Amino acid sequence: MFDPMFKDHNKKTEYHTRLATHKMNKDAILAADHASIAVAILSDTKKYLDNKIYLEAEKFYDSGYFHKRANEEKKN
Repeated sequence: MFDPMFKDHNKKTEYHTRLATHKMNKDAILAADHASIAVAILSDTKKYLDNKIYLEAEKFYDSGYFHKRANEEKKN
């Protein structure tokens, strides 16, 4: 959401699809999983409802604290 490129939902979907290709590399699996969760939250996808990390991240995002921190970062 900080990058204007991702304001387009299609770009987020494209990025999510590309992340899946990195899951073949054993050294990148965890990073790709976490990045996929972040993209899913920003895309409002309910793909990871059984994943504890996703649920905590979604709660953080939905609480509004994410936007508060994002605005604070923009000021700095």
